[in-house]
Amino acid sequence: MKLETGLFREPGEHSLPRDLAVPVSKTRGRPKLEYRLRVKSEADVVRLRRHGVPLALLTPELVAKNGYPLSFRPRLLVPSSLRSVVETTFPTLELRDEETVRRMSVEDLVAVMLKVRRLAARQLVRRNLDRMDPVRLAERVFVENLLGSASRVRLSEFVAGLPQTVPSMPEADLAAEDAQVYGD
Repeated sequence: MKLETGLFREPGEHSLPRDLAVPVSKTRGRPKLEYRLRVKSEADVVRLRRHGVPLALLTPELVAKNGYPLSFRPRLLVPSSLRSVVETTFPTLELRDEETVRRMSVEDLVAVMLKVRRLAARQLVRRNLDRMDPVRLAERVFVENLLGSASRVRLSEFVAGLPQTVPSMPEADLAAEDAQVYGD
């Protein structure tokens, strides 16, 4: 047995652009129409966000803007509640909390990067300690169930309250990574 969610338009609600919200099936009468979201470009994500749909695109530019230049293929961030209704050409990252996708604060970005590149998440924390709320970061890590990844790269060194749940990377490897990035 499988639980599926659907995307339906409420009476009186403004419709999404037709090229982005595609009806699943046509039926006779006046039933509720179910839609799927079609996302093919960054512009599609921007347009859907303007309509209040919680989607975001994780791009190298977003990570670089927060202090850590990195190259990777952009990924679509989708809340779990919408995963089954989104068709996309982008690789997707499913997140448990819609707020993480809507806000994309530094703390949210670190949590997402723990899924993409853990060492990059560590560097983002180091570079944004003055702008970051450690309590919010800890909350993001717990909500997205990323405690193992955070433990692996020793985020507890920067965020009090994050327990070590799995063995972390050897300290020498992390020190070498930090030295390479910071030139220490």
